[in-house]
Amino acid sequence: GQWEKALDLFEELIGRGLEPQIVTYGALISACGKNGQLKKALDLFDDLRQRGLEPDIIMYNVLIAACGKAGRWRRALDVFDELKGQQSAGLQPTISTYGLLISACAKAGEAAKALELFDEVRQQGLDPDVTMYNALMSACDKGRQCQKALAVFDDLQQRGLEPDIITYSTLISACGKDGRWVKALDLFDELRRNGLEPNVITYSALISACAKGGQWEKALELFDSLQRRGLEPSGITYNALISACGRGGQWERALGLFEELQRRGLEPNVITFNALISAYEKGGQWE
Repeated sequence: GQWEKALDLFEELIGRGLEPQIVTYGALISACGKNGQLKKALDLFDDLRQRGLEPDIIMYNVLIAACGKAGRWRRALDVFDELKGQQSAGLQPTISTYGLLISACAKAGEAAKALELFDEVRQQGLDPDVTMYNALMSACDKGRQCQKALAVFDDLQQRGLEPDIITYSTLISACGKDGRWVKALDLFDELRRNGLEPNVITYSALISACAKGGQWEKALELFDSLQRRGLEPSGITYNALISACGRGGQWERALGLFEELQRRGLEPNVITFNALISAYEKGGQWE
């Protein structure tokens, strides 16, 4: 990988007796973080301090991003706490710092911590953007906190920010998991009224919401709409649709969709097979 080549160049630089600069470490830590090499990124961070260099806010943000990508949200918070300990040296968390932390918590479904960090953002007088709101709603979605996700959405609108397709897709997903398929459909209508184009993620979330609500006919209708728009259904779309048909006792339709999924060159996964087995069981096709 390119990160390995970057590390080789770094070793060559050291071997020549040259002193790496802070910007060198920043580029290396970023490269390692983006490639899932968190341990290397942390080792480099320790190395720069051993060389007497003082990490700046960009360096801390890059390391927090690396922790978030690796799914190490607690480690990201440790780095954040260390950064806050440097405030006497003039270092302050920025809106980007908080955004990266909230994203790290969102990936882990840690809604409570993400909301706590968001409160801190407002206490600091910082202005959250739509990306941060989306990350916060994603945390609520993964943490199955639908009501909190809706409250965050209301706050976003009250601040005069424009929700984007990621906002709506995340919120539809949260409503679906909470069994609120009617609200999910309302949000779908709202995003189109606002001139936004639903994507395959939006449709998949909405089909999944209909599946959970036992609305298999509506799920099939949405699937047709997705295709008319020229969108390519994903494995997630098919899983949701097979589940919808299974719940509705439509085992033959579920089987047809399973075969269609394979014809499209998509790989069925454990969720696909579970949905299909459930469809057979509900349809009395246990043999």
